[in-house]
Amino acid sequence: ALLAETLAANADFSIEAHRAQVRQAAAAMRRNRATEEDAFLAELSSRDRSLRNHLDAAKESGAWLTALPRRLNGTQLSPQEFQDAIRLRYGKRPIDLEDTCDGCCQPFSVEHAMSCKKGGLVTRRHEAVKQEWIAMAELAYGK
Repeated sequence: ALLAETLAANADFSIEAHRAQVRQAAAAMRRNRATEEDAFLAELSSRDRSLRNHLDAAKESGAWLTALPRRLNGTQLSPQEFQDAIRLRYGKRPIDLEDTCDGCCQPFSVEHAMSCKKGGLVTRRHEAVKQEWIAMAELAYGK
């Protein structure tokens, strides 16, 4: 509106006032879109509990893509880990995935790796959780 009014009145144009108005309009549009999306998701999730759970889980599913890598909090990925994560995100098989499971000798896949009770990933996941609990306990109680 400011730009049109300035042009219609043949008045001096203030770029600062114009930028402020553009920022305000963009912020209002973002708020309106967020409100509309929240209402839509609330209406969708009120129909189906499993859909609500799926939508809640999906809210932060892409957060790792924009997280700043930090060695201190475990968000730093090696190039291979990042490539595997991207491939998994798009439904592709990670490169260099074994053909057979090292624990049960069954054909190996991502799904099998996450559920096999004998393979190496179960032990690795268990050890990762155990080490995290140890680290938290040491922070809380000291060594």
